[in-house]
Amino acid sequence: MLPSPQQMSVQRCSEALAETDWSRALASIDLSAARLLKHTADTTVVRAQLNLGGSRSCILKTQRLGGLWNAIRCRLGATRLDRQWKGAQLLQRAKAMPTAECLALLRWKAGDGRTFLTLIMEDLPGRTLLEHMASPPEPRTRRLLAQAVGAQTRGLLKAHLFNRDHKPSNLIVTSMDPAGDQPPTLALVDTVGIGDAGARAIEPIRPLTSLMLEPMGCNVTPRLADRMRTLRAFEPDRDTRRKLWKRIDAAIKAHGDPTPKDNPLGDRPLG
Repeated sequence: MLPSPQQMSVQRCSEALAETDWSRALASIDLSAARLLKHTADTTVVRAQLNLGGSRSCILKTQRLGGLWNAIRCRLGATRLDRQWKGAQLLQRAKAMPTAECLALLRWKAGDGRTFLTLIMEDLPGRTLLEHMASPPEPRTRRLLAQAVGAQTRGLLKAHLFNRDHKPSNLIVTSMDPAGDQPPTLALVDTVGIGDAGARAIEPIRPLTSLMLEPMGCNVTPRLADRMRTLRAFEPDRDTRRKLWKRIDAAIKAHGDPTPKDNPLGDRPLG
């Protein structure tokens, strides 16, 4: 679902695009070329080309604002899409991890009177880490990816930021050096769960466990050696690493069925 230019207001906008006529930009979308990436009961994600002083590939994430509580959240700037915008800003300011730039947040009404929010973001190149895991790369690439996700997760926590949804389908592998001279770069595309811990210590078990649970639920459990490479890149100290390994294993066993509600791998069977 795409915004209606006729009944639209701009809630947030990047400084670089402050003068953009978003109604005209939306009207420029070629619907036949737009691609539906995700559709649930209240959220739709579409990839489309927008004319923003030149054709630009963007991701449009739309959320329906039904009910009084969602209306209050919208007034307070506390909807999921507002939180995603704020989370992206936290990452960018801390330079903790690459993320998709948020371009605009639009509020609009459909013909039947229902209200929606649409977040427009840049479209990052590459596949998700989960997709790489589902079509296993050659051993060297697999090893580099395992090390990169551990190192970048450590960098996130060192910046005193936490992520409540740190799973492989939210990580895009945006660069991969075939020679292995440079580590792969992973960007976080869903920043709703990003928060600032301030001076508080961050518990590492949740993000490290999330990196495992989703692949297990999608039947693409990483090899034991790759799990250890990720943990070694995250925690250099051997004794601490052993304790983390035991706690992660306990958290996985206590979690129950990890099969995700919405299949992040499209038509690939889960479980």
